Amino acid sequence: NGQFYVIGSPSDVLGTVTAGGATAVPNAAPGTRNIVPRATGLAFEGATTASSLLAAATTTKEERQGNRRATHNEVERRRRDNINNWIMKLGKLIPPEILYSGDNAQNAKQCRESKGGILAKACEYLAETRNENETLRETLQSTEDLSAENERLTAENQRLQRENELLRQQLENTGASPTDINSSL
Repeated sequence: NGQFYVIGSPSDVLGTVTAGGATAVPNAAPGTRNIVPRATGLAFEGATTASSLLAAATTTKEERQGNRRATHNEVERRRRDNINNWIMKLGKLIPPEILYSGDNAQNAKQCRESKGGILAKACEYLAETRNENETLRETLQSTEDLSAENERLTAENQRLQRENELLRQQLENTGASPTDINSSL
């Protein structure tokens, strides 16, 4: 068909103005063009000397470091806020009798308000709860053991009562009375 389609920006087709002021015309061959590095949106756009390019690059590096630092500070602030929120929630979960235990009520009040105090009381509460749970487990185990022993002894008692009744019936069938046997022993 002989038609050529140019795909690109107008500056690629018509040419661009370089830093020295000369116009760069694209290559005449279809599908090829001059590639001119662009610094769109950066501080060194339009800079003509090496020192101004270096200063612009330094400023850009400082801006990136500033942005990176600001992002890091924001992430760190969120992390601290989350930790503080969890400590406050933990403080609300601790029973008041544990939280306010101590010699002085004022010291206990300050303890509730400080993060370290809340964490210390939470550790004490968890240790006490763990000890209570262990004691309850041991008590439950001994109760289960006693219950099993009680069932075994009840079954043994019932067996002996049946055996005793059977022996009494055998004595009655032979004509001897249980009182005669007890007196002879």
